[in-house]
Amino acid sequence: MSALLGQDLQRIGKVAVDKYHAILMDESQDFHPRWLSALPLLLAEEPNFLLLAEDPKQKIYPRNFSYIQAGIHVRGAGGCRSHTLPIGYRSTREIIIPASRLVTKSRWDTFYRDYIEQEDNLEAKENAMRTGQAPTVTVSASYSAICQHIASDIAGKRKDGYAFSDIGILYLVRATPPASPHELPLNSVKINYVAGLRAALTAEAIPYFWQAENQETKKSEDLLRDAVTITTIFSAKGLEFEAVYIVGLACFPWHKRNERENASMLYVAMMYAKSALSMYSKRDTGYVKKIQAAIEGMKNMPLA
Repeated sequence: MSALLGQDLQRIGKVAVDKYHAILMDESQDFHPRWLSALPLLLAEEPNFLLLAEDPKQKIYPRNFSYIQAGIHVRGAGGCRSHTLPIGYRSTREIIIPASRLVTKSRWDTFYRDYIEQEDNLEAKENAMRTGQAPTVTVSASYSAICQHIASDIAGKRKDGYAFSDIGILYLVRATPPASPHELPLNSVKINYVAGLRAALTAEAIPYFWQAENQETKKSEDLLRDAVTITTIFSAKGLEFEAVYIVGLACFPWHKRNERENASMLYVAMMYAKSALSMYSKRDTGYVKKIQAAIEGMKNMPLA
């Protein structure tokens, strides 16, 4: 489907009479190569300007091509230029640092290794970061208890002045078994992450909107709706919340992505939180320990 859409864009670019003098493209780290190849075709002759905005740590889809291979030449002074913004400003230091560490300390794939420089100097940039509370990781064998805890915490945040629309609950897959079913005990119960959340929120009279329920709900996002948003990590692209709850950490690592892409998916989910981040798992897995270690490492870093 992505390739076919790219072919359509290229066809339009070759025959279009009215072309653009400037194109701004966000989230370009997730673009299919044919989508990128179509962009120069949509540009008018001089003057023209193409700006690609991306966060390579957010690359959650497989990609193994360079911009040159896609027909986009990024050069030095006098031609196209590449600029790296120093840090993300949406989230706090306590969220940015462990989320970034998960990616930079993962096993890099070819694209990440060849085109991205490792960022080892986050400590030197801390003066530009907002500070806040450290993310929390809760492990509980009872998913219903996790959902009740989330609903109760949301009710408390409401009393503290949060709007329901300030809050998002993210999940990777709607139901388990997760990526590695062979690791689960044979008597494991299948978990429906969304059903448990909906029941707990309803019991607390908390309004919610299941954004990733179907294609229609994905199209009906209303930023003025005062309701908690429940959605997948993928469908949350472009959204942000003051407080985020991530359920189902035991689903990581997901078998459909490599190690670096798994780290990027969690990075994406964590960075949707502007101020408060709470994460939950039914099992104390190796990946959960990795997340906890990243958070503890941030806590042990001296403030700049």
